[in-house]
Amino acid sequence: MIRGIRRRFIRIALAVLAVAMVLVTCIVNVANWINVRQELWETMELLEGKASSGRRGEHSRHMKNTLDESRYFTVSVSDDGTWTLQDSSRIRSVDAEELQSVVAESIESGKDSGFCGDYLFSAQEQKGGRVMLFLNCETRLTSVRRLTLISVIACASCILLAGLLVALFSSRAIRPLAENAVAQKQFITDAGHELKTPLTVISANMDVLALETGDNEWIHSTQKQVANMRGLVNELIYLSRLEEEDARLKREEFD
Repeated sequence: MIRGIRRRFIRIALAVLAVAMVLVTCIVNVANWINVRQELWETMELLEGKASSGRRGEHSRHMKNTLDESRYFTVSVSDDGTWTLQDSSRIRSVDAEELQSVVAESIESGKDSGFCGDYLFSAQEQKGGRVMLFLNCETRLTSVRRLTLISVIACASCILLAGLLVALFSSRAIRPLAENAVAQKQFITDAGHELKTPLTVISANMDVLALETGDNEWIHSTQKQVANMRGLVNELIYLSRLEEEDARLKREEFD
């Protein structure tokens, strides 16, 4: 029983800790992604000139640094779907095939804005077609992915470490229960042996009386009650030993 309680204690403790750790990890990553996504859209609006003056002045220094570090390019898309690179002065180290793939996929999506790979794009209608702005988000998205990976590894490591510690110290947590069970078992065993002695004496005295006075209903009744009491004591001791590892159940058929 003690071993079973210990296993149950470890499972419950690990389950609670795992739920808490996973919840914290999810909250941190979701909050980080929402913040990064909002900042990317604000950067896109500033590049397009859509942001209001109030929002521009709210985080002017931070947004100025963000704009200075931003890498983007624009393409002009005609009504027939053909496109030409319009401005690539703020983009560096971009493979031509990657650029064509990103632009083609964004045009085929039919959306006015959204993510395409590591780029955030937005389209503005103009006469004869539209202009699409592509913002390189590789650095920000890589940071998000890295934080997610690190937090997941840290979460799993903490759960494993906590499981090891709980397994090592769980015996201390349930030590009072184990000591109480041992004391209770010892008390039942001692009480059973102490009860057997007077029952044996009573049974022997009844046998002597039966020899001297002959068997009668009073002696028979007393011997029957002694036998019942002895059976109850034996069953009580047997039940107290069921928790032992090598205990064997006595099986009997009954209707």
